[in-house]
Amino acid sequence: MSNLVLYYLCFCCLPGFITALSVSQAPDNITELVGEDVTFRCQFSELFEEQVIWFHTESNAVLNRNVDSNGWLNLTIQNVGYADEGEYKCGYTTIRGDRTEYHFPVSAFLDIITRPNSPSCSATYPSGIDFPVIGNNVSIICSAPGGDPNPTISWFRNDEVKSMASEMNSSLSVDLSSLQEEDRGVTFRCDITSPALGSVESCQIIPFPGIPIINITYNGQVDFGSNIPFQCNFDEDLPLTILSFLTSIASDRVTLNPERNVLTISNFQEDDLEETVTCRVVYDGFDKEFTSTVDFEEILPYLNDIGQNTDDKSSLIIVLSVLAVIIVIVILVTTALLWHFKAMCFRTRTGTYDVGFTALPKTNQLPSIPPP
Repeated sequence: MSNLVLYYLCFCCLPGFITALSVSQAPDNITELVGEDVTFRCQFSELFEEQVIWFHTESNAVLNRNVDSNGWLNLTIQNVGYADEGEYKCGYTTIRGDRTEYHFPVSAFLDIITRPNSPSCSATYPSGIDFPVIGNNVSIICSAPGGDPNPTISWFRNDEVKSMASEMNSSLSVDLSSLQEEDRGVTFRCDITSPALGSVESCQIIPFPGIPIINITYNGQVDFGSNIPFQCNFDEDLPLTILSFLTSIASDRVTLNPERNVLTISNFQEDDLEETVTCRVVYDGFDKEFTSTVDFEEILPYLNDIGQNTDDKSSLIIVLSVLAVIIVIVILVTTALLWHFKAMCFRTRTGTYDVGFTALPKTNQLPSIPPP
């Protein structure tokens, strides 16, 4: 009887007790994105490789395992999906007579997650307005659907550390009642966090935009006869879109690069300074247009100065030409007078006078007057 008990303990209970204590590495729980590969690692120090098995509880399936260079009995699942979620058991088999028994002393869970869409910020306004004004009520919405689990969404005003609102959901809205002047131009930022994201993702919105400042400038050194590129500029941080960039100059001399927002005028002439250029912009999500129209002479004061200098030079040339003629006339008249004076002096010394008849000799006596 004692021999039978000993036999039972050695071949029935004792192996299970020994193997239950021989787990040297239990698998870890894994959270992974849909479509990625995962590997569960498990190791027993006192079992043959043939005895180790993996079991998926949800599908009730025994799974193949692979052995790595360290002798670990790994389970690799490629391109995981939601059907692969659940409990994975690592265990071993024992043979009792003609029966195979399964023992699973350790297990781990696979949790599948999905990356949410990038956050999108928007605002809703009272119907019938093309641009918000003081007193309007506005709702700002941050949406990031598609995530599993839902992301945590937080709203911030002007990068304040304390969030206005935070919620674990696919969208979150905040109501802004009765807009005031201090709300104009304020940026509201939405942050989303999720275990499916490697970092915080954000979007931002300006629900009460200010009036944009539009500047039209030129690039490079310019001169009459050259090709001059002009650009419509505004604050790059503002969500503005250019509707049109036009000029009153004939279109056959104008080219527009909409991607770079550059309007080039070929063979720019002095008369073009009197023409205009117009840039029209609009805030994203609004219908109200903002326009800037300027004369080219306001943008190109340097060329305007050149034109004025050219006119001044022409006037100066005319004046100098008149002065030159006057000087020549004065010289000629002066020369003639000098020659005439010299001739008079010569005649005085020689005693001859040109009176229209034969010259009389010079004498120191007065002519005699006959008596009456």
